[in-house]
Amino acid sequence: MKNVCNKWVDDNNNTWSSSIFTKEEAIEMSKSLINCQNCMDCQDCRNCMDCLYCQYCRNCRNCRDCLDCRDCLDCRNFRNCRDCLDCRNCMDCLYCQDCRNCMDCLYCQDCRNCMDCLYCQYCRNCRNCRNFRNCRDCLDCRNCMDCLYCQYCQNGQGYNENPQRIVSPKIGSRNSQTIVYWNNTSNVNVVCGCYRGSLKEFEEKVGETYEKGTRYYEEYMEFIKKVKGFIIN
Repeated sequence: MKNVCNKWVDDNNNTWSSSIFTKEEAIEMSKSLINCQNCMDCQDCRNCMDCLYCQYCRNCRNCRDCLDCRDCLDCRNFRNCRDCLDCRNCMDCLYCQDCRNCMDCLYCQDCRNCMDCLYCQYCRNCRNCRNFRNCRDCLDCRNCMDCLYCQYCQNGQGYNENPQRIVSPKIGSRNSQTIVYWNNTSNVNVVCGCYRGSLKEFEEKVGETYEKGTRYYEEYMEFIKKVKGFIIN
């Protein structure tokens, strides 16, 4: 074990910070690594390469801050994951790819900000979903495909199959456009910056955010009034 540039370095070029760990601690952690190379501050890992701050991982590459992961690549802040690729902040995932901020997911691909999902693909901002594909901003859905901004769906097949939409001019404090999607009068969803929800919820949110009579309040309420009239007609 050598001290090089304030790092303890073993024969496989695994390193531990000398400002954090003693030489004896670095030696013990080095012994806990099996067939690992170029890893930093890792412990009890096996067959890993170029990893950082990992524990109890197996066959990982270029991972960071992972725990109990297997066969992962370019992952960050993982827990109990398997066969993941380019993922971030995931937990209890399996066979994930290009995911972000997922939790308890299974067989996911190209997902973002999902939770408790299963067999998802190309999803975004989902919660408690099952058997999804090409969905966006869904909540408590099941067996959906090609959906957009869904909530509490069951066995849906294509909310965004030719949805109608109306786009506002640049309004509100963001000085940006707001988009409303709908298939019928009971299925109307609003996209406004980070906000995703029904038209009714959006109207309530505007009332909570802006004082009545102010510029932004009036801009949004005027647009909501136009949307209601347009959808009904």
